Amino acid sequence: MVQQAIRVKTDPDPYEAFRLAQA
Repeated sequence: MVQQAIRVKTDPDPYEAFRLAQA
C-alpha cells in the first residue's frame, strides 16, 4: 500500500482518483 502511495504521489491524476476511491 505504501508503494502505491509513492507511485500516486508522483502522479497527481491517479492520486485524486485514489482519494475518491478511499472516500
